[in-house]
Amino acid sequence: PENANPQTAPRVTLTGLAEPVPEAGVPVLKARWLARHPYAALYADFGDFCLWRVKAGGALLVGGFARAHRLK
Repeated sequence: PENANPQTAPRVTLTGLAEPVPEAGVPVLKARWLARHPYAALYADFGDFCLWRVKAGGALLVGGFARAHRLK
């Protein structure tokens, strides 16, 4: 953030339904994830590592003090 207080910076809160990616889709999505986040290779093969897909239901955009808008 440009300011010392991050609560004054614009931000978005996303709401929706999260569900694990089915096993059939994991290899392709995991490769994409690791290409974008190579540091994750350290833990991507741990037994508790799982990819999730979020189906967005809406969002709240806070553009600053007294400037909040619901997004669909």
